[in-house]
Amino acid sequence: MSVGISASTPIGPILVKDLIAKAYLIAHVLGKGESLSLVKALDGFESLNDLIEQATICKTFSPYQTEIAVPMQTGQLVYTVGPSTVSPPPDVTAIRPVEVLSGYSRRIGQDLPVFITHAKQDYDYIQNKNLHSLGWNGLVYYQATYPAGTLYVYPMPGDTLTTLHLTVLANIAPFLSLEDEVSLPPGYYQYLKYDLAKRVCADHGQTFGPENADILDGCKAALEGNNLKPFPVAGTGIAGLSSWTTGYNIISDNMRPF
Repeated sequence: MSVGISASTPIGPILVKDLIAKAYLIAHVLGKGESLSLVKALDGFESLNDLIEQATICKTFSPYQTEIAVPMQTGQLVYTVGPSTVSPPPDVTAIRPVEVLSGYSRRIGQDLPVFITHAKQDYDYIQNKNLHSLGWNGLVYYQATYPAGTLYVYPMPGDTLTTLHLTVLANIAPFLSLEDEVSLPPGYYQYLKYDLAKRVCADHGQTFGPENADILDGCKAALEGNNLKPFPVAGTGIAGLSSWTTGYNIISDNMRPF
């Protein structure tokens, strides 16, 4: 059975099935002009999501920033945040945060900052967690539970007029279907295409080839190099305040000089 995937460059948005077809073409398992069978497409789909998970764990893919909105509900202290596919359904359908960076509480058009913590002891110190308030939230404690994250708010909302706006770090999510549109940061598509081709070669007894290996290594090096973020280290005097002599390496989780 064929799903009608063309190995040529698609016109318009690139779909997951197009990415998989490209990988099979690079692996010489699919010839030019051939359509990819549904069996191969589903095998490639499973491998593709495995590679996304692996790249996230190995920190080849870095988390990205996004914002989520959490409408407050009367008398509700705890809110789960995650994709619609998790069970039970989350209170807020959104990407599962890895970390909450900052936030504010909006009520009747007025915004006030919220104290964000990932330390459970900060929330445990609150003696009366059931204190109701017809006002802004003052504290949010976040647990990166899985498959949905968990937010604890204080004080307890006394009405539905308040919404939390949180800036969070999130990981690249796995694809849900072959028809999903591929929307990724620069370099991710190329990396996944060649990494999947390498996996397909191994599964079908094909040789990946040194040229393809060089392209994949270059993609990976570029992505991991992008994870080296400048980190300011103040020296002495006014000039020291603007010195940028080291970087934080997300791959090794430490500082290193430029």
